[in-house]
Amino acid sequence: MQYSVHTQHCSLTPELGAWIDRHLAGSLGRIWDRGTSELEVHLRDLRLGKSGSDMECRLVFRHQFGPPMVITELADDLRTALYLARRRLLRRARRELERRLRAGRWPKKFYAAKIVNEGRIIDNPVRIPASAEVAGRETLH
Repeated sequence: MQYSVHTQHCSLTPELGAWIDRHLAGSLGRIWDRGTSELEVHLRDLRLGKSGSDMECRLVFRHQFGPPMVITELADDLRTALYLARRRLLRRARRELERRLRAGRWPKKFYAAKIVNEGRIIDNPVRIPASAEVAGRETLH
């Protein structure tokens, strides 16, 4: 999985870069290892030089199966914002993957019953000949 980090009005420390590589990209790569996927990490200081919840972390995860997943978190510092956004993105990626791997909404028996109720029944079903014997039992009709 490819990832890129973009910063605006803040600096990326080597420790934070290693954390993104290990805990964010690594964890997401273990969950979502299908096809081509790309993660963008946008870090920015919304209110430059002022206090308050002004650090924004936006994660954009693009995959081949649907629209991109966009997660945005605000916090007092970058590490907290990254941690909260990571939790939300991993939970959403797991849920999306489970939804894709799970069988369809209607089990096959309901689909077969729907076809029978609509009258789309096979006109010539396969029949066993009357002369066939199965495991020493009587013939099937």
